[in-house]
Amino acid sequence: MASEGSLMTKDTQKVRFLFKKSDDYKSHFINGVYGGLSTHGDVICNFFFEARELPSEELGTIDNGNLILSPPPEAKTIEILRELKVGIIVSPKEARDIANWILSKADEADSARKETH
Repeated sequence: MASEGSLMTKDTQKVRFLFKKSDDYKSHFINGVYGGLSTHGDVICNFFFEARELPSEELGTIDNGNLILSPPPEAKTIEILRELKVGIIVSPKEARDIANWILSKADEADSARKETH
């Protein structure tokens, strides 16, 4: 990713990038990533949303017209669902560029939050 404020020399040309969302473009809320390296040395990132699984049902009783829900049974193991939203495969250089861009946006967001609080 090039910096937006790089200096132009007489041998450089201006380039205009146009953005167009594909027909299947979607925004996803994610809170985690899992992956590794491909056999060719690329970085594999599988982005997911992690949350506790909802119960398949709830039981309750009606007593004098009032609904009383029964507490869910105690689970011996807490189960967390990681719903995979999207996967990307990038070169190590692209992974670093994307990571640096995300870090700079996180810093901007932190600064903006400090100003409003």
